[in-house]
Amino acid sequence: MANVGRPRNNGPRAPIGAKANKLSAAEIVVLEMAAAGRGEQETAEALKCSYWSVKVKRRHLIAKLGADNMLQAVGMAMRRKIIK
Repeated sequence: MANVGRPRNNGPRAPIGAKANKLSAAEIVVLEMAAAGRGEQETAEALKCSYWSVKVKRRHLIAKLGADNMLQAVGMAMRRKIIK
């Protein structure tokens, strides 16, 4: 219980964009919906999956793109032409 309340240290981040070419089709859909301004709950309803599934996919997208948040991830994906 010593780690309760402490942020996890997952080690060093991958180089920016190193994993961006390995986005799944579902992650790209979640990214496109975020770019369209859709929230996590709205995305989950549209994809017929749980809110938590979308939340995890967003977290993975942020890590894979080397972003700090979803807004930055969307911007990076647009600049790299992953999404329009």
